Amino acid sequence: MIKEVLKNNSLEELLSKNDFEFIGSLEKNIDEIHQKIAEQKNKRKQAIAILKVLNNPNELTEAQITTLNNTNEILNIINYNISSLYSIEVDLNKICQNFTNSYVPNLSKSNSDSIFDSIRNNVDSYSNELSNFNVAFDENNIKIDKFLKSNASIINSAVYGQFVKNDSNTSSNNFLKTVSVDDEVHVDNPYLIVSEKNKKVYLPYKVNEVYGFLEKYPNSYSNFKDVVKKEFVLSLDYFTKRPAYTRFKESYNLIRDREGKSIIEALKYSFDLMFKDNLNPAIIAACKTQEQLDDYLTCLAHNNLSAFKHFEIQFNVNPL
Repeated sequence: MIKEVLKNNSLEELLSKNDFEFIGSLEKNIDEIHQKIAEQKNKRKQAIAILKVLNNPNELTEAQITTLNNTNEILNIINYNISSLYSIEVDLNKICQNFTNSYVPNLSKSNSDSIFDSIRNNVDSYSNELSNFNVAFDENNIKIDKFLKSNASIINSAVYGQFVKNDSNTSSNNFLKTVSVDDEVHVDNPYLIVSEKNKKVYLPYKVNEVYGFLEKYPNSYSNFKDVVKKEFVLSLDYFTKRPAYTRFKESYNLIRDREGKSIIEALKYSFDLMFKDNLNPAIIAACKTQEQLDDYLTCLAHNNLSAFKHFEIQFNVNPL
């Protein structure tokens, strides 16, 4: 769309050469941002692989503990890069949209001058910010690549399974420790954990989901951990005091809000599950899609919950 507007109108006369080139390369820049995000996500997986190998600080050498601490620092840098790239993508799309929306044929000269003054100011401001970010991003990337290269053997051992894996209970306990400390390591949570001891339900999430909340509602959340606490850690009482009501509410939210289906469809689906006593409402809250919940219901009906693979379910109950 940008190229069509630039091609079909004499905008080169109204914009400086640099502004014209910047606007002309917007779509290309957005594609490059997508590629950089994918690359950073891949590097984050490699860093997380190191954490998985060095998962028991009590059994590590001093050098390995240093590597573990350095891995956390590198993960912070990677997460900063990803968060910044998402923010840049949003800003570039805004500029792109504003530019295509602002061009109206046969504008008066005064209106045309006003519009292009605004465009020029936006481009000047943002191109400087982007240039500064690129310098910081390149410096960060050098640190990241140097660290990952120096720890390639550890990453390879994780990729090829040459390390001892924790059982699900130990892994979920490690996650509980993670969410209770400072906002340091941003990793996916693949567990639904129902904890009687903590009187909490910890919902599974992807790191990108958390970033999505930060980007959409920047005034509502202070940081990554704040999103997790407010959106993915719920009171156990909410699920146990009125389970039928909670089943209905969570089912309705799933179909209406997350799936975007009609009110009638959401109501029908919710009423069908409302009195299904063997369905824990926390399962519904943990499902991201109707397909996930339907898969769980199928496994439940066939008494084969081990076949459910979308996330792991851990019930931590108090001893009798």
